[in-house]
Amino acid sequence: ELKERYGQNINIVLGGAQVTKHAEYLSRDKNVYDLVDFLVVRDGEEPLLKLLSAFPEKNYLNVSNLYSKDPQAQGLYQKSEGVFFMHPHDFLVPDFTGFEIMDYEDSVPLMVSKGCPWAQCSFCSYASMRHGIYYAASPERTIAIIKKAQEIYGADEFYFLDDALLPKFMGELAEGLIKNNIDIKWG
Repeated sequence: ELKERYGQNINIVLGGAQVTKHAEYLSRDKNVYDLVDFLVVRDGEEPLLKLLSAFPEKNYLNVSNLYSKDPQAQGLYQKSEGVFFMHPHDFLVPDFTGFEIMDYEDSVPLMVSKGCPWAQCSFCSYASMRHGIYYAASPERTIAIIKKAQEIYGADEFYFLDDALLPKFMGELAEGLIKNNIDIKWG
């Protein structure tokens, strides 16, 4: 329906935990192939930016975590070789340039970790998505992100988008906020 509405020249990209968990199946499904141009697995932040840069030359094999339609084999996806995982130093102050976030939200969303420290539950996709890898920014880095977001957005409320933050991290963060006299609401 999207391609009918906006034209065949648009590209449709799917990603996220469920795409990662089922990528091998999805990459062989004819119905998916007919509808979806790219599948992004694992952490998609950097691969999505690289995919946007790769469009003019259509050189997709250098984009990590990507399944792209194989120009040599109709109905098949080709899988890139590179794998990208975010690391704690990659967690930055959210950038809402061009979007007045505080006009729409009372709080600023933050993400300071990826994965799950347990990654063993059979019902969850994290074990396959991140191969049991868990990264989290330090409480000190998180406080620096909060301070910068306060400065940029004037926010005094923050909410974490993370799927799992360890109790030790949360305790150290709370202590750091108190020590630095940072009076915010967070959850």
